Amino acid sequence: MLPEPYHQLYLNFQRLLYQLQTQLAQGDRSLLQADLAVAQTYFQSQILAINLEELELEGLEAAVAAKTQSFQVEINKQMRLLKTDLMFLQTARLAITQSQRQQQMSDRIVLLLRYCEAVLGEK
Repeated sequence: MLPEPYHQLYLNFQRLLYQLQTQLAQGDRSLLQADLAVAQTYFQSQILAINLEELELEGLEAAVAAKTQSFQVEINKQMRLLKTDLMFLQTARLAITQSQRQQQMSDRIVLLLRYCEAVLGEK
């Protein structure tokens, strides 16, 4: 498990994802775009700034650090794809296409939440 300050960073990121999920369900695209920007900025400035090698020196198990690094890479990739999904959603004209894009975003947010749960050791 990550040390408490880093654990808290992931909890905060998880809250941002839940907020994003709520905005997606409500269908307000301008708030969705703003919340996505906040989540991306937070992830890049707080989560990616975690120096896992330094944490290993402070006693974090190498296996936990490697697992966390893998999740960070996947989360980073999924966040970029989520931004692309939002751009496609905003340009979708047909209701069926909009519905498909929203479902795709919803599935991606659920995946991101699962990654957070795994890093936090919840599941």
